[in-house]
Amino acid sequence: MQDHSIENYDLFSDLKLKQVLDEALMSARSKGLQPIISISLPLSYVAPLALLESLDLKGQPHFFMERPVEDVSVLAFGSLCLDRLNGKERFEKVKLFSKECLESILEHKLIEGAFTGPHFFTACAFSDEVSESDGFDAATVFLPKWHVYNNNGVYGIVFNIQLDAEVEIEALLSEIKQRFDRFQSFDYAGQEQEQEQELG
Repeated sequence: MQDHSIENYDLFSDLKLKQVLDEALMSARSKGLQPIISISLPLSYVAPLALLESLDLKGQPHFFMERPVEDVSVLAFGSLCLDRLNGKERFEKVKLFSKECLESILEHKLIEGAFTGPHFFTACAFSDEVSESDGFDAATVFLPKWHVYNNNGVYGIVFNIQLDAEVEIEALLSEIKQRFDRFQSFDYAGQEQEQEQELG
């Protein structure tokens, strides 16, 4: 069931989000860093599998998981942080990589739940080492540009955005709003080709 009240959500009136962005930009400007802001927002509806089929996945890290019995599905796309690892210590290195990335992430959650907040997605082989001919690494871990989810009828999206110290808050809010609106208004009936670039 779609929750159409979410369609009235206005990022520009979200004072907590503005405060988080203010802190992140101050940190970026004073310390010369490029922190990541992770924003968790509810969606009135999302079908991760349909979005997956609409995307151009070439050269883009992505993750899809679906559990029909539990009515759970997740789609992650693109990467802000990514590492490819080999060797017996690859699992420990994945944990370390995730921990180090989390240190530069500031969070803003309009909703709480199992799939809100920054998530790292992984793919691991059984072997500690793989050859180039295998076409994949022993372990890959990445923080996506965004991930969407359906958790038993609760829908949401998480944007991960690397901040530029030069950006203005109003411009950043406008960009986030445009991206949010694209997911809210996605044409599931048409799944037009032009939506590939818009969502990516």
